[in-house]
Amino acid sequence: MNKEQGTTKRILIVFEFCVSLNESMVPEVRGEWEKRGGRVTYLQGLFRTYRAGGMRFSRLLNLGWMFFWLPWVLLVLRPFKVLVRTTPPGIQIWAALWMKILRIKGVLWLMDYHPEIEVLMLERKGSLGKILARGLRSLDRWSQNAFERVVVPDGAMEETVRRNSGRKNIMVFPTWLSSPVASVAQTDESFTGNHSVTSIRSSALAADATVKILYCGNLGSGHDLKALEDWVASATQADDSRSERRMQVVTVGTGERGQSRFRELASRQNNLLWEHWGILSDEDLRMRVDEKGVAWGLVLMDTKLKGLLSPSKFATYLNLGLPLLYFGPEGTNADRVCREFGAGNAVPSGEVDVETIEKVLDPGRYAERLAGVQRAREFYNGFGAERFVEGIFLGA
Repeated sequence: MNKEQGTTKRILIVFEFCVSLNESMVPEVRGEWEKRGGRVTYLQGLFRTYRAGGMRFSRLLNLGWMFFWLPWVLLVLRPFKVLVRTTPPGIQIWAALWMKILRIKGVLWLMDYHPEIEVLMLERKGSLGKILARGLRSLDRWSQNAFERVVVPDGAMEETVRRNSGRKNIMVFPTWLSSPVASVAQTDESFTGNHSVTSIRSSALAADATVKILYCGNLGSGHDLKALEDWVASATQADDSRSERRMQVVTVGTGERGQSRFRELASRQNNLLWEHWGILSDEDLRMRVDEKGVAWGLVLMDTKLKGLLSPSKFATYLNLGLPLLYFGPEGTNADRVCREFGAGNAVPSGEVDVETIEKVLDPGRYAERLAGVQRAREFYNGFGAERFVEGIFLGA
């Protein structure tokens, strides 16, 4: 961006967790804009670190804090553009109001589709809830018109936003791979003891071995364990030769409530083990995954929330070189990774069948999945802060 394009132009990013250790994309967008000579200001919450397991009271305080400061920040800074993420829920409606009043342009960046998620909950609360839901949906439709562009992470959410608001200017921009990754070929050449990483993972799929599955991050209400439970029950009983087949789910960075749900699941399934590895750095997690022969990365999503949530864990697993085991609706990035790139198995909710089970448990197919991981990484590596800034702020 040269001087004529305004190298000193300022953008305001409105998001409660701008500096959270769990957030990498917002700081990368800031770095890319500043690299071009621009300036960036954050408006974020009082509590700036996301904690797995819920933080309802903290988020209410964040909402109040950001509601108070947003008008003043806009008045004082008069930014070139405003980039609004939809947390805390409702902040984009308040931002839309003041952007209209002050005639400031902005971009709405949806990762989770608030307030449509709240609309879904209200519709279950009887007649009054349905009235409130219609009002909230109208506010959402109105607020979206204040933004010159809406950014969504996948096709399913694009379809939902377009249906609810009638917007045409919607950009699909998926979660990108933030940390450097090695190619599958390089991963195969790394060794733990006397065995390559790929051979360790493949051997973990042998009939007498425990299939190890990694789950990273929080386990919120939108992540359905029932589909996984049905699949594990069917997989361990697929045929007599696998009657003793064991599976192990290992969790990383999962809150107490999520751990409790996995613990209860393991207690109901004789052939399912569960272990929690705590919170690990990217480097430590990669080493542990390779050493322990973890074979799959687990992505869970309630099909009722199709178009409202978009699991971003797929990017973590691609970074680790892990194929996906995905339980959820079609149209998400995780679904695309499995179906389009062959980098995993997508199991539609309620459709647990022996054929799908055999595909996952067959060691001979595992190399195909790893090749799919490489293809998916090459595609998603094409997205990043540079392309985001060019497409969102510079109109490239």
